[in-house]
Amino acid sequence: MEERLTEIEIKLAHLEQARLFLETSLVRYAVVHATNAQIAKMLEASRVCETNLDNIEGFREGDVQFHRAIAEVPGNPIFVALHDTFVEKLMRNRPALPDFRKRNKISNDEHRAILEAILAKDAEQAVDVLTTHLTRNYGTYFRLVLDHGAEATAQLNSSIQEEDSHE
Repeated sequence: MEERLTEIEIKLAHLEQARLFLETSLVRYAVVHATNAQIAKMLEASRVCETNLDNIEGFREGDVQFHRAIAEVPGNPIFVALHDTFVEKLMRNRPALPDFRKRNKISNDEHRAILEAILAKDAEQAVDVLTTHLTRNYGTYFRLVLDHGAEATAQLNSSIQEEDSHE
């Protein structure tokens, strides 16, 4: 197994760290400032996820909608643009795992827990659940690279390089 992280893996780790920093700040803001319409948008995205637990692409679309709805709360287009970058560089490049239905269910349960914390005006709970949600998901893909070495790294690298060639 390769012991050294590749440049791409390091960049992905930096993006994940930036995403965690931004999204935890955004969810803290949403607890105080989200309107009923914005919360309804998050709830609708969670419903999309729930109805697509067995459909990886449908679930990913709902997941993207959920996190984007949080990014939209402050009304700052820079936060939305950063979110869109994270989606393109991180979420869409992840391979589907064999137990994706189970993982999708866990993720959407966390979406609902985040919503409950927002409705309860509990910023600490919202941040805690979101942190668990994002770090667990990233950890899964990082472990995939560690467990499958060059093969998994090549799969992630090729999808990222393919996307970079379209820019």
